[in-house]
Amino acid sequence: AAGYAGHVRAKSVQETFAHCTSIGENGDAQPTGVSAKSSKFRVIFPRDMHNLPEPQYLVHSIIPDCAVSLIYGPPGSCKSFLVMDLLASIASGQPALGKFPTLQGDAVLCAGEAPYAIARKRWPAWALVRGIADPDSVRFAIVPAVPLVSDPAEIATLIEAIEAASVTPRIVALDTVARAIAGQDENDMRSAGHVTAAAERIRDRFNCAVVLVHHSGKDEDKGARGSSAFEGNADAVFKMSRDRERGVVSLKCTKIKDADETDAAYFKEQRVGESLVLNWIPKDEHASLTRKNGGPTRSDVGTALRRLGIDVPTRPLAVELVEADAGEHAINAMVRLLQRDAKGSFAAYVVHQGTGGRDGTMWGLRP
Repeated sequence: AAGYAGHVRAKSVQETFAHCTSIGENGDAQPTGVSAKSSKFRVIFPRDMHNLPEPQYLVHSIIPDCAVSLIYGPPGSCKSFLVMDLLASIASGQPALGKFPTLQGDAVLCAGEAPYAIARKRWPAWALVRGIADPDSVRFAIVPAVPLVSDPAEIATLIEAIEAASVTPRIVALDTVARAIAGQDENDMRSAGHVTAAAERIRDRFNCAVVLVHHSGKDEDKGARGSSAFEGNADAVFKMSRDRERGVVSLKCTKIKDADETDAAYFKEQRVGESLVLNWIPKDEHASLTRKNGGPTRSDVGTALRRLGIDVPTRPLAVELVEADAGEHAINAMVRLLQRDAKGSFAAYVVHQGTGGRDGTMWGLRP
């Protein structure tokens, strides 16, 4: 995570290649015949390839800088909450989702859905949880509309509006793709082409990352809704899913160019007033929360108690029920699940109730 405290902007792909082709074998600048700003086309030979830097992340291990990323998932999978967290974290320099270091810079969220809820509920809740002392100083901007990508004039108007507000975005999000292609067929490759062209135009104008928010189809395993070109054209693709009952969300990278796919990330919902804030949790805690729809069955508890052979408090039982190599987070999650169900679905196993404390409930097989 080193280097994420600074404000250094990554070069665009075009600028990187222009720089490499202008450096000779001895490090001397060489005339290219074409200025770096006049053309996006560069010719590079193997002798120059070692000068290419490693790709840079705007959000460490998640959002690549100066790239187009697609985040998709079914309705209600907390896509908008996650994207707002990413952008607000970049704008404030906070770790995204309470975990991932960021490169700080201006952020613009084009909110085609619920812009007032974002402004009046979600943003204040996020700032409260993240401990932002002066929210007004954060360079997080909301545009209460998404441009129609089939109309180049609308993209130009959006760019002009951002510039007129003296914003130099490090990241721009379009939420959602469906709003951006309103009136077009999602299954038509031309629609995906319009989205890509618009995203790349914004990216190239501001030398920034662009995030597209999209829905999955009826079969979530088949990827984003509509043409496969939505995923094919993106530099990075992420799938979101949610267990609404258990209040947990996952984010899985299914594609990324110029880098290796990263491990899935997991988050727990935190209710704040009328909004939600997502906080990172370890993989083992997520596994415990979602195991067999969120917890052990009566059979699991009975087997564990027979193995222990005595009446036990909640925590030793929880240790017995989690995986052998599970960490403290998984054990604590199991304790919470057992406490929740002690007087409910597991009542037949509870010998007696204690007087307080997390291990107050005693567990044992009834005769």
